[in-house]
Amino acid sequence: MKKKLLERENEIEKLLNQELIKFFTGYTFDYNPYLQYKFIFMKDDENKGTNYKPDIGVTIWNNQHKNCQTHSFFQIECKRLPIPNVSSTRSEKEYVIGIAENTGGIERFKNKKHGEHLEESSLIGFIQNETINNWFTRINEWIKIEVDNKNANWTNEDYLVSVSDSTILNRYSSLCHREDSQVITIHHFLINIQ
Repeated sequence: MKKKLLERENEIEKLLNQELIKFFTGYTFDYNPYLQYKFIFMKDDENKGTNYKPDIGVTIWNNQHKNCQTHSFFQIECKRLPIPNVSSTRSEKEYVIGIAENTGGIERFKNKKHGEHLEESSLIGFIQNETINNWFTRINEWIKIEVDNKNANWTNEDYLVSVSDSTILNRYSSLCHREDSQVITIHHFLINIQ
């Protein structure tokens, strides 16, 4: 029974991601035939053969050559808030940092499990309970734990900084340092889907 519930919860996140891909893709199909390129949003398989595949990769279709770039130029990782089925294999902090089996969203970009070749990417939080501001506060509290514990490469620049807000979508930004001294900018979107 527990296994079926877990499968159902994982399926919900996949469906949310697929709806987002459909939304983005819907806007790219009505393009001007005189334009040579269009954006493609798809499941990204950057780290094929591992559990570390970003939810959405963005690449470009070349209309003239009838092909697309093989590597995404932007990646989007999505997390449900709250994380469903918190257990010994799922952490409530998974937006930020997880455990060995299910690492966190920010953590994956910091450790180059996502976006190794990128300088900018995005995390989307689908809020299914509480308010956007509650989740913003909680996420920054989780980051503070990592900064205070001086865990690898976590700094004050990892905190989410507000860029814009509305009733259903707030945008934030953070700068994440990686082990090799590279930095990736993460654009965070917390979306209220209640």
